[in-house]
Amino acid sequence: MSQEEADNATPPSVMSAGLHEKSFDRTTSQGSQSQPLSQETFNQLWSQLGDITDNGNLTQIATQPLDFSFSEPPTDTGELHENRIEMELQHYQIGPEGAITSLAPVTSTNNVYSSPDSAMPSSAPSDYSTDHGVTPPPYTPPPNMLTNPSPTVPSSTDYTGDYLFEISLSNSMSSSSKSATWTYSELLKKLYVRMGVTCPIKFKTRTQPPPGSIIRAMPVFKRPEHVKEVVKRCPNHSSAKEHNEGHPAPSHLVRCENALSTYVEDQTTGRQSVIVPFENPQVGTEYITCLYSFMCFSSCVGGLNRRPIQVIFQLEKDGTVLGRRVLEVRICACPGRDRKTDERHAQPPPKPLKRGYSKTQGFQLMSVGSKRRKGDDDIYTLTVRGRENYEILLKIKESLELMSYIPQNTINQYRAQQHRQLVAVPPSLGKKLKMEYENVNPE
Repeated sequence: MSQEEADNATPPSVMSAGLHEKSFDRTTSQGSQSQPLSQETFNQLWSQLGDITDNGNLTQIATQPLDFSFSEPPTDTGELHENRIEMELQHYQIGPEGAITSLAPVTSTNNVYSSPDSAMPSSAPSDYSTDHGVTPPPYTPPPNMLTNPSPTVPSSTDYTGDYLFEISLSNSMSSSSKSATWTYSELLKKLYVRMGVTCPIKFKTRTQPPPGSIIRAMPVFKRPEHVKEVVKRCPNHSSAKEHNEGHPAPSHLVRCENALSTYVEDQTTGRQSVIVPFENPQVGTEYITCLYSFMCFSSCVGGLNRRPIQVIFQLEKDGTVLGRRVLEVRICACPGRDRKTDERHAQPPPKPLKRGYSKTQGFQLMSVGSKRRKGDDDIYTLTVRGRENYEILLKIKESLELMSYIPQNTINQYRAQQHRQLVAVPPSLGKKLKMEYENVNPE
């Protein structure tokens, strides 16, 4: 079969495909003259005949890679722009005798990025291709993620910072008397205060902090097993009318007697704090004083529940910590009594003293007698208050020491003489003296 006969035997659909191939060659050859179909082109068209047509009807469309176009239409309301991918597909139908019919185009629009909060699933294939020079839009985090997130466990380490931030308490209430409404222990670095009592706390910086700085007071639990919990008042005190009527934050444990104080509850961690603006010290002073009060007992069930707490005082500016001081606080009914008890328990036990007199007025006692119990060779120190009592006990001590140098026979003769004197006295008086003698010198 010759080439000419093969061309005559070609179906009309193949002829139409041939016409299309000629037009494609004509467009891609940039004006070159059209060449007749070769044997290789014919064989290729013949092998694809079953895939392209079905008795002259279109069954499959082969498309070229689609180009993507991005648009960001401006909005008058200030809303975020939308990035869209618009695709348009042109398809044709090849009919008998080479007739080509243009069908309606198919247009698809896909919103791939509408807002910062929306995210594309990671399993979906990327629609961006470097072959077309398209760059995906940059990711913008939500507004609430632009600020520093609140830590779950606040730091309890003192930090003076560049401004040397310090706190102090007045020495006028450092006594541990029972009438004290609050007292501070230098030994324990701990504040003891009654519930609802105003306690002045002084703040100082070596250099002036930037304008707009604030002081934040936030209570936290001290022990690691409780530090993640939020410190709040117990339900009994927070719901009572006393100390709560007209107050904007009845559940806050720490309050500040300042007209500019603001009570804050963190939306992420739920921790409560009170902030006041940092003011310049008055003329002739280097400290500023803030009046704080604590509105629940440390022993309240449902609140602190006997768990030790500490208050973190932070110097901040726009969320940046410039300084930090930590103060342990115990809220109780009798601050002076609890301070004495804690200081006594915190002191180490006294060490055994060596032989010799102590710095305080005292003397060494040594037991005397033939029968010695276990530990009688030890030396003890007795501290005496008052000069008269000291002299009396000193005579007793000297008498006991002198008895150790008297022979036992002399001691027995002395006791026998005392016994004969008791026999010579009247019976009523002798019986009483005899009983006293036997109690002092048991045989």
